[in-house]
Amino acid sequence: MSSLRGQVIGGLKQWRDRMEPKRSVLLTEDAFLKLWTAQAVSTLGSQITFVALPLTAAAVLGASPAQMGLLGIVEYVPFILFGLLAGAWVDRLPRRAVMVVADLVRAAILVSVPAAALAGRLTMEHLYIVAFVGNTLTAFFDAALQAYVPSVVRKALLIEANSMLQVVYSLARIAGPALAGLLSSWFAAPLVITLDAVSFLISAILLSTIRATESTSTSRTGHRSIWHEIGAGLSSVWRNPMLLAIAGSGATFNLFHIAMGAVFILFLTQYLHLDQASVGMIFAVSNIGSLVGAALAGPVRRRLELGTTLIISLVGAAVGRVVVSLSDDLPFMAFWWLLLGVVPDGPHASHLQRQPS
Repeated sequence: MSSLRGQVIGGLKQWRDRMEPKRSVLLTEDAFLKLWTAQAVSTLGSQITFVALPLTAAAVLGASPAQMGLLGIVEYVPFILFGLLAGAWVDRLPRRAVMVVADLVRAAILVSVPAAALAGRLTMEHLYIVAFVGNTLTAFFDAALQAYVPSVVRKALLIEANSMLQVVYSLARIAGPALAGLLSSWFAAPLVITLDAVSFLISAILLSTIRATESTSTSRTGHRSIWHEIGAGLSSVWRNPMLLAIAGSGATFNLFHIAMGAVFILFLTQYLHLDQASVGMIFAVSNIGSLVGAALAGPVRRRLELGTTLIISLVGAAVGRVVVSLSDDLPFMAFWWLLLGVVPDGPHASHLQRQPS
């Protein structure tokens, strides 16, 4: 009897252990916890700027469509010019130092926006410089972050670490725009950008306290030049028909995606006359769509061929844009129609935001 009782109790304990949520081992590791917290704080701030920066141009400076287009260009040019260079260069530099410097400089340039606005001297040229310099530093931060994670996480935990970084990034993409829209309806949009500057300062402080031994760059790069590494990567894409097709498709999609994003804020605020809180909500919902898509990517991929999945995704994004354009003909339900349209794919890539590794 006592043996049976012991077996029952043992079984119940095993069931309880399986049902109880497991606390990630990573949350007990000081270095990763600081890196994860820094990512969470600064990503939330970046997503606030994602909405507040174009709102500053549109609502405060009364930017024209041409000026908004130019702002969109200077936001993306750094990733085109320096994306490949940054990836090769950070292998030759201390990654933590690169991230800390990038955070501090981005904080400084962002705080210049509310300072100039309060002094009555804010101009579109100022925003162009902030967008270009900020995203140049973001390109280097992204590359350094991706290379730094293996220095603070054991190899067996790398997948879990990247998953945790992706989760906090996805949640920030939902909360940040909605918070930015709400705050911009209470305060001037340039002042809201101050929160992002503060988030970068917090991130820099946390990162500077991490003590982890970084692997040496020579083990990966040897004595090859940066340009040799970049050329080798481009050559690999050019010789692979599948990679070349995907790269061409992505480039075409992103070209028109950026074109739409450049005037999307103007479309919402000046043409449809939506308030700033509604604008933030639209961007937040678009990021919910991205989160759902990421969650469904695995199951869909297991049922469909990769090429079929890519085609369906592109068609879905195109349908979303058609739905967005129909809000012009349905002004009485524009807000809800726009929410439906942005779910297949967000209308605008983020400003001064960084991607997790």
